[in-house]
Amino acid sequence: MPNVYNIFSIKINDVSRNGSVNFGNNIFKGNTANSKSVGGNFVVGDASPSFNVDRNAVSDPDIADQTGRTI
Repeated sequence: MPNVYNIFSIKINDVSRNGSVNFGNNIFKGNTANSKSVGGNFVVGDASPSFNVDRNAVSDPDIADQTGRTI
């Protein structure tokens, strides 16, 4: 029977610099980056206002930096 984790209310203000948020049974083995984004501002939840005047001037043609297989 699988475990059930009841998470009713959680608010995460910031996760940065290779941070992660894990719930339940987890195994952390090495650092991976399967997707990336440069610049911009992402708003998640609470309909918080967002304002960003940065310009994205980075040219990086590949999609994922670390494409190795993780176990």
